[in-house]
Amino acid sequence: MKNRKKRSNRRINYLTRKSERIMKELQKNNKLGKVQDNDSVENSVFDKSKEVTHFKTFGFKDLEILEKSDFKVRDVWYKFKTPNFRLNVPENFSFTENPDESIGFLRNLFTLILDKKTKEIQFDHSQCSEMDIAASAVMDTIVLNSEKIHFITKVPFGLRGILPGTGYVRDLLLVSGIVKQLGISKEPKPAHIHTTGLIMGEESDVIATKLTNFYKRSLKTQSVELNDLGEIYIAQMIGEVANNCKLHGGEMTSWYSQGHYFMRENDSIGECRIVIFNYGQSIYSRLKSVDTTRVTMIELNELTRVHKPNFDSNWNEEALWTLYSLQDGVSRMREEHGKNADRGSGTMHLIDHFLEIGQSMNDEYPVMSLTSGRIHITFDGSYRLLTNDEGRKVIAFNDNNDLTEKPNLDYIKILENGFPGTVISMKFYLDKKFLKSREGD
Repeated sequence: MKNRKKRSNRRINYLTRKSERIMKELQKNNKLGKVQDNDSVENSVFDKSKEVTHFKTFGFKDLEILEKSDFKVRDVWYKFKTPNFRLNVPENFSFTENPDESIGFLRNLFTLILDKKTKEIQFDHSQCSEMDIAASAVMDTIVLNSEKIHFITKVPFGLRGILPGTGYVRDLLLVSGIVKQLGISKEPKPAHIHTTGLIMGEESDVIATKLTNFYKRSLKTQSVELNDLGEIYIAQMIGEVANNCKLHGGEMTSWYSQGHYFMRENDSIGECRIVIFNYGQSIYSRLKSVDTTRVTMIELNELTRVHKPNFDSNWNEEALWTLYSLQDGVSRMREEHGKNADRGSGTMHLIDHFLEIGQSMNDEYPVMSLTSGRIHITFDGSYRLLTNDEGRKVIAFNDNNDLTEKPNLDYIKILENGFPGTVISMKFYLDKKFLKSREGD
């Protein structure tokens, strides 16, 4: 069995090296598909149908995680009944604003793109008027992973797409999204946009540095700079979130991050979007694992006992435990004493920071979300992280900020379509006038 596994790994490594050599040759000879930039939406297309592989190296862990998590849609072939598929991207393709439909679309995509019967997929973005960086990045990783599978299995496979004629979604696709990731965008990056690119599985300190530098560049467009303490503070929060993705996503976890920033032409206000996500276990499933410490399990089970009489189709243990995981000092590895006594999630501190500074003087407010398993939590500043009587920072999503009371379910929802892992999506504004008004706070 071990020898068979070694031979299989050698075969995969050989094919990976071969695919990279082929791709370099294709790039050298300029045989990549091109984006046709015409005025009409119908003719604004990208075409990668003649390509056999992709130049980036992706592993197979993500696809294995998605398969094991029952991410496939069993009846999707009955809906289409053809090997050439046209997928209409949702009008609002967003983890924050439209999670169920967006994840449902991604499940259809994953099912089709991994099936050997599928010959071609066309993505129709023509009716997509809103897209967050989270939905874009998750779709990209599924496509890029699967593209490599099709090359190795020698199954012909093509990708095409219809872009919106103008606007933010088009810019996102060309500069940060699927067109950029497939290496077929020939348009120069607009001066008012800067991005991190798709960051894959870096160490937590490296990702912290990259995202902090991205944030600093974004702030400079508003003539604002982070001081040394501010830079350290941001880097520490991002590093802790990234480290949590790595440690708590499970044995096979893989994680990604991306930032996308653009300046609006009409009022010079910047709009910043950041996503950090991983494929792996959800927060709830990881908390249910045997290696969660006794201290944390006692607290979780007590909360379940208190809330159980109120559990229904809209409020259950998974939602409760996911909410509790956001609280200051809560971690599945936390102990009563010793080096892990103060462990906790930096996720809420990072979100709270951007809620604090991410408004504009035009009464625009930041909106962020966390999606994990079948739970979706929205943050728009209506409920904030506040210090309770015990000196602990808590966000309970109710008027008394009390975790023993049922939260406002407008902000915590149980999804029909779950996500195997955790997605943190952040959208906030950088407005020089608002930032100056917050100096000294």
